[in-house]
Amino acid sequence: MPSSTIVITPSGRRGDNVANIQLLEDAIKAEAENAEDCFFVGMDLEGIDLGRHPGTLEVISLSVGREPLHSFVIDAKMFEDADENGARLLDILERMLGHEHCVTVFHDCRRDCDALHHHLNLMPVNVHDTSIGHWVLMGKENTNLNNTLEAWGVPINKSRGRINYRDNPGYWGQRPLTGEMVLYAKGDVDSLVPMALKQLSSIANEADEQRIREMSQTYRDCLVGMEFEWLECQMPMRMFIGSCGRNIRATEKRTGCFFYQSGTSHQRENGFWVYYPSSDGLRRAKKAMGY
Repeated sequence: MPSSTIVITPSGRRGDNVANIQLLEDAIKAEAENAEDCFFVGMDLEGIDLGRHPGTLEVISLSVGREPLHSFVIDAKMFEDADENGARLLDILERMLGHEHCVTVFHDCRRDCDALHHHLNLMPVNVHDTSIGHWVLMGKENTNLNNTLEAWGVPINKSRGRINYRDNPGYWGQRPLTGEMVLYAKGDVDSLVPMALKQLSSIANEADEQRIREMSQTYRDCLVGMEFEWLECQMPMRMFIGSCGRNIRATEKRTGCFFYQSGTSHQRENGFWVYYPSSDGLRRAKKAMGY
């Protein structure tokens, strides 16, 4: 479990931020220097409807090291001003994500990577997506983070389920960051690397290893180059989604599009932000939604 949680935010004292940014750089450097082959960093992003504009990026959380583990919670507002601390942070993240031996561990990295690319012009070179590892090794697709952590016998994030995004969609935009927000953000990354290592150690053949690697990279890239727009569903939402999401997942596979319930309460209740690969994909998505 974490030996420390380090918060980097514009509201922190300048000297504290300088020291905390140095701790982040030193932790990453130590992992890179001690790695025999590769090193792992857990990463998760939070935002108001996380993604490109009109979605926002508000918090980046990282877990660095194994024993001891350090959790870093970075207020993304550090990057908004022309501040040397923000510039240094961005440089550290760019070098980490671009390091040929760094494997960045996410749980369903699609919107995280879309937000990283469009807000900060960053993209991880190597990704292990624990949702993909769970899918390939246990045959269970689209499993939420806590259920996946539990299945692999690592501690869950006990803060999950306490935030009602429907009533408070701007939760991650409030400042200063509260203790609850920090606890939630760090909880999402604390067990990512231990889970990834368990998944990797359980791989029985090269085919599964290659499949996890390739599918993780596909998840990394899949939304970044797509266009998107909000579409109102022309049929009952429950019917379009289907039991346990079966209909909407089948529609995604058939159309090459991705559907996300986010935005204002009206948007969440009546439609989806649709990421589409082409005008033909958008046409098929509209047809599936009853247009």
